[in-house]
Amino acid sequence: MDRLVKMSNAVTSSTSMKSMSAPIYNSQPWNDIRTPLLSTNVSGSNPPTIARFAQNGTSQGVFLYSFASDAIEREVYFTVQMPHDYAEGTNIRPHLHFSITTSVTGTTQWGLEYTVAPVNGTYPSTTTIITGTKTISSAAPYVSQILQFPEIANSTVGISTIFVCRLFRYATPTDTLAATIYALEIDFHYQSNTAGSRLEYTK
Repeated sequence: MDRLVKMSNAVTSSTSMKSMSAPIYNSQPWNDIRTPLLSTNVSGSNPPTIARFAQNGTSQGVFLYSFASDAIEREVYFTVQMPHDYAEGTNIRPHLHFSITTSVTGTTQWGLEYTVAPVNGTYPSTTTIITGTKTISSAAPYVSQILQFPEIANSTVGISTIFVCRLFRYATPTDTLAATIYALEIDFHYQSNTAGSRLEYTK
């Protein structure tokens, strides 16, 4: 009996080590790092306002951060940590989920400012600003919209790397959408190649 138990343990150990020694995924599926905007920090800046997004008759309704169409560059702050299933070296695609409550057309423009450093690395100054636009060409109240930022081309970001970020709506003539924008989430799409990391801080 002891011999059978030892053989079984050896097979299990061998199988586990074999699965850990090669990528689990033949392709690299996409995943999401989610940052609900109501969980972000707005202190010490030009914050958006909390406003009712929708309600049922006379109910209290539900509220979101609202970014007005005015001359103020309203902004929120947040951090993002790359998870352990991240396929290191692949590009990252930030995007903003939002909605509007009126029938209006135009283009909205947003910025994403960030600094990023790997574990044991040094954060550089925030000299990189990514801009993204979304054109609404037909009346679309309460439609769930996505604004796609340009990819973050990446060759150094690894697991547990942390981005320190600022998201803002541009207060410039480029933003021609004369409507308040209700922001839902700022998310980072990334590709995976394993279920996790083999070691705590390295793949």
